[in-house]
Amino acid sequence: MKNQNSKKLNETFAGMDVIDDLVDRAMGYVHDDYSTEDAIHQAIDDGLIYTKDIIDLAEHYGVIDTSELFDRFYEDLFNDMYTEVTKQV
Repeated sequence: MKNQNSKKLNETFAGMDVIDDLVDRAMGYVHDDYSTEDAIHQAIDDGLIYTKDIIDLAEHYGVIDTSELFDRFYEDLFNDMYTEVTKQV
C-alpha cells in the first residue's frame, strides 16, 4: 500500500492504533467547531507526545532504516552481552 506521497507504507498494528487515537482526538476538536485541518493539526500537536508513538508511526510509514539502527547499537550490545556472558562462564 502506498500513501499519497508514494512512500512505502508498512502495515503495523501499533501505527494504526496511534492513527486511530489521533483521528478520535481530531473528531473531538471537529465537534468543538474546529475546521478539519485545524482539528488534525491540534490532534497531532496534542496527541504525539510519547516517543513510542512517534517511533510506531515512523515504522508504519517506513521512514526508519532498521539496518542502520542495528549497526549503530551492535557494538554496545555485543559488549554488554560479552560482559554478562563472561560473568556466567
